[in-house]
Amino acid sequence: ELQSDGKILTVSNVWTDSRKFVLMRHNTDGTLDTSYGVDGISYFSPLGNTGVYQAFDAKMLDNDYVLVLGYYYNNFGRPILMRFDPNGNIDTSFGDNGWVVYNDGHSVVMEDMAIQSDGKILLAGYRADDDLNDEFCIMRFTADGQLDTTFGPNGMFLHAMYNSFGFKSGSYLQSISVAPNGKIYAGGFRTKDDPYWGSVQACILLCLDETGAFDTTFGEDGVLQFKVGEVLDYLIDFAILPDGKIVACGHSETYVEQGGPNYSIFVTRLNA
Repeated sequence: ELQSDGKILTVSNVWTDSRKFVLMRHNTDGTLDTSYGVDGISYFSPLGNTGVYQAFDAKMLDNDYVLVLGYYYNNFGRPILMRFDPNGNIDTSFGDNGWVVYNDGHSVVMEDMAIQSDGKILLAGYRADDDLNDEFCIMRFTADGQLDTTFGPNGMFLHAMYNSFGFKSGSYLQSISVAPNGKIYAGGFRTKDDPYWGSVQACILLCLDETGAFDTTFGEDGVLQFKVGEVLDYLIDFAILPDGKIVACGHSETYVEQGGPNYSIFVTRLNA
């Protein structure tokens, strides 16, 4: 992410004897900015050094504060949302002393983040149900880090996809964006049964209104599903163009008769 002065902020994680999120800042010429954190690096482990941390996304705010979305795993997954000031210090006015850890007893992974015009924070990913089936999941938090219960049922949108046998199929969101008209788009993929291959994956785009309900004018009742290759398709990211059309990208896997899978990258444009 770029700060207003052109400096570059990166987020990652370290898995050594201690496990932590890592923020680093570089000057415009690529050198480490030693005025940030401790010698250019800020470390943070909100739940101690046990378990596994993974950083997924960061968004620079207007005041050069930065939101960081991550994940903590220790028996089950929990999303973590943190806010840091321009010097790399945790902003204790956000959430609970600077961070939010969502825990409802289910494994939840949030992989992407978008900021609405009112400052509310949207997260997209997936959540395991009681039978460990992964469902599409979108959550919304207020600008100060509280779960926004006006969105969906109690702050969370969940949606399951089913195969032709009536069983839930794995459903995963990896990207989210807000259109200028306030509509919320989220992209990912789901598994489905296939008469030839047995099991394949298809690309998915969802469209919701600002309350977290499906926009039924989009796709089929708010869900657009499409295939690019024969077997495994992964929609990784997308962008909304000024005319409302959507450019989506990802990768696809097909099989040849000999030699195994063939991988390719795709970019496609969809109508509004």
